[in-house]
Amino acid sequence: MLPSSVSVEDGPDGPCLFSSFAALPSNRTALELVTAFAAGRVPLAFVQGPAGWGKTHLLRLAARAVGGRLGTPVRLISSLSISKPVSSIEREGALIVDDLHLAAGQPRVRQHLLMTLERRARARRPTLCACLTGGCGAPRRLLPLPREWRHATLEEPSPEERVEVLNALGRTAGVSLSEAAARLICRLVRGDGRSLYGAITRLRVAAGQDLSGICPLRVAGLLNPYLQDERGIDLRDIVEDAVSRSLGSRLRRSEPEIPRTLAVYVMRRVMGLAERSVAAYYGLPPARVFRIERRAEQALGRGERTLRDGLERVVCHIERRLDEF
Repeated sequence: MLPSSVSVEDGPDGPCLFSSFAALPSNRTALELVTAFAAGRVPLAFVQGPAGWGKTHLLRLAARAVGGRLGTPVRLISSLSISKPVSSIEREGALIVDDLHLAAGQPRVRQHLLMTLERRARARRPTLCACLTGGCGAPRRLLPLPREWRHATLEEPSPEERVEVLNALGRTAGVSLSEAAARLICRLVRGDGRSLYGAITRLRVAAGQDLSGICPLRVAGLLNPYLQDERGIDLRDIVEDAVSRSLGSRLRRSEPEIPRTLAVYVMRRVMGLAERSVAAYYGLPPARVFRIERRAEQALGRGERTLRDGLERVVCHIERRLDEF
């Protein structure tokens, strides 16, 4: 899946390449099978799993590990690459084939794939295959001599495991995250490991490598474009609602500028939303948003109690709202 500091047993020639793979309960059987294949203990191996949670990453690590052990490059190909009989593929010392499910609906490709895999299986030539869970039906449809193959399934990670995956991705990208921020990201960002990596990349570009000291609300704000596109969630609406609920109706009537001032400050200074985004939300020129933001900052600097207390209530309300995702 996705790199982590969790170690798999080191080999005799140095640290195991698979120590870069996040070893989790959901993927442990697949990881153990692939490492056994890479070490030469299992000649014929087959892995199934959902998209985006580490199958191809595992295959790449296996190719590197086997290539290092044998001293020759190991071919890692898609099942669609076996579109005709290729004797060199049948004779190769080790072969790794990804995406077996893609061949299931193409009779000619499937025929050549079965022929190639059967010859390799009968010769006990090291062969590792992978496909999507349920993508090709029963493994025996694409695996000749099915009883000769060792099978393992890589499962989708649990919510707790997603946090581990995210932290592993962060370490790989050199990004530091607080525990609260990591859990918030996993609640907000749906999808697979690629989606989580996209979130990490967005945060790194927007705020740099060290995010450990950034409050979760700012992390959420930096992800607002993703949330709008992928989940239809607009944090500007959440801020506006929080301000409305946090300030009494009497205050809103007597000081009508405070709600907008507070909302703009939270959007810009607490959550880090883009000035143009905030301006577009209120139908204001960006320069006006900047002036509102500056006035709020100066008022808070003077210790203005109404704005300070309102800010505390608004932030607490937003945090509670984000906890619901």
